[in-house]
Amino acid sequence: MHMSARGCAASRSLAMLLLALTAWFAPVPAARCAETVTIGNLVFVNKALVGVGRLPSDLRDKFGETFGSGSAIAVDPKSWMRTPAGYAGTFYMLPDRGHNTEGTSDYRARINKLSIIFKPLDDPEAVPLAERQRSVAATLVDTILLTDAAGQPLTGLDPDRCVRRPTVSRICHRHRTAA
Repeated sequence: MHMSARGCAASRSLAMLLLALTAWFAPVPAARCAETVTIGNLVFVNKALVGVGRLPSDLRDKFGETFGSGSAIAVDPKSWMRTPAGYAGTFYMLPDRGHNTEGTSDYRARINKLSIIFKPLDDPEAVPLAERQRSVAATLVDTILLTDAAGQPLTGLDPDRCVRRPTVSRICHRHRTAA
């Protein structure tokens, strides 16, 4: 069935109107109260998500690798401190290089060092949405390559296979056994 341009526009308008009406008449969930827990004389309040931040999608580390996502993250407790505007500290992140479906990749294992500045919002609803999306500032400040006990680089290569690299004609890796 072929529909005219006017018919398509009317159909899209009707769909948008129905979507808007559905959203308008949908039941509004009750506001969630903050959860509290008391330990000794201290009261802790869980206010749910209190900060959002982003890193650029094209971010690269100092070795030229894409930043990507993370498998694990840990705070350096000695660096974490309260500031007049919130909190600041250092986090260490282990990058996730993803699933290798066709063999392994020659990716040097590394840890990314991030500087974090967190400015929690007392009343997020009173702040413009764009500002709410910037309450956490993260900056990649260093990348630390990992090595084994002998100082050799850790990679994602299969130690029992040979691999070709553009800079070296052929590299073979074999399991080392203790004598």
